[in-house]
Amino acid sequence: FGHEMSSLLLCPVTNAILINHCSDRKDSRHPCGIRGGGPNAKYQWASNPKWDTKTSNWLNKTLEEMEEAKDWRLLSMEIVATRDIEEGEEIFMDYGPNWEEAWDKHVETWEQPESGSGFEHHVSVSELNQQQGSIVVSNDLINEYGFATDVFTVCWYWEHAVESEQEYDHEDFDDGWKDLDDEDIMSRYGESGQRFIRHASTNDYGEFWPCSVIHKNDDGNAPNSPKDDSTYTVRIYPSKTLTDTPKWHSRGLPRFLTNFPRKSIQYFTKPYRSDQHLPDAFRHHIEINDDIFPEQWKNRKPGWKGVHAKSTFKKDDRVLANYLGRGRWYKATIERAKSNKHYDVVYTDDSVVERDLNESFIKKSDWVTTPLRYLGSSLYL
Repeated sequence: FGHEMSSLLLCPVTNAILINHCSDRKDSRHPCGIRGGGPNAKYQWASNPKWDTKTSNWLNKTLEEMEEAKDWRLLSMEIVATRDIEEGEEIFMDYGPNWEEAWDKHVETWEQPESGSGFEHHVSVSELNQQQGSIVVSNDLINEYGFATDVFTVCWYWEHAVESEQEYDHEDFDDGWKDLDDEDIMSRYGESGQRFIRHASTNDYGEFWPCSVIHKNDDGNAPNSPKDDSTYTVRIYPSKTLTDTPKWHSRGLPRFLTNFPRKSIQYFTKPYRSDQHLPDAFRHHIEINDDIFPEQWKNRKPGWKGVHAKSTFKKDDRVLANYLGRGRWYKATIERAKSNKHYDVVYTDDSVVERDLNESFIKKSDWVTTPLRYLGSSLYL
């Protein structure tokens, strides 16, 4: 949530953000469900002191006070109905005319990422999981299989604590299993994975663990169906969400499961490779109505007299900038220093300009321009 006259952005922490936009400003472009007639809900600042004791206080704070806040939640909004809502009717609210205009332009101008961008092979993980098609197998028991795309496979799995303790308590660390042939590996370390069915009533305590899909069995009953109901051989890897390391992993041993059901295998997106990280992903705040937005937060309003946070960097400073917040730092130059510690930067390697970069994504650097030197048949910096 934000306002065009402010650098402040408010990030929601509840599922209320899943409420879709609609409006009757443009015929059929942003429909409001079956009933039509505009949104059936709106947002407002929390007004009930029984469940929210902070919002009214923070609405009187300055931007600088907001920036120094340590609380994880400062403000709350209420979603309230603007008319009677029928059972089963979807809830809609208006994101604002500027958001709507930006979205329409994005839809009209968006193009597939270019070759060399790192996203040219991007695949939507939701589409892959809905299709439930066949999975590419590695046929490799030893090496972890890495997908060349933006996704990886996970398998629905859980540990049987008692079985795990009994099975591996007497084992010492040993990765000598890698010297065995495939048949011996599966004979010693493979077990049936038929019971690992997601959402089965008696097994609802499982979770998705990283896995490699090694082999597909020829046991599907619909060869021409777009959905795959075959079973697979998979290798399970420790989940990073675990507090305790599985005994088999701490002993250096693998976990192979045979006859593993296809419906218990899903795709997850690799870090920083989801739709929102595409180079031209749509980004625009939901607009907070001007009549409820505090005046002291409008630091982009002409003639604003508020207190500016002192900027660390100035125009032409050489820095390292975190491109699109992806965790990679590149040489850049400050093109413009704005209020509230926001900057426009120019990346040195390709002259790309990134605007409105928060100071948390910039750090000092003493890099200098180094001329190219010719060494043999290659150029080096």
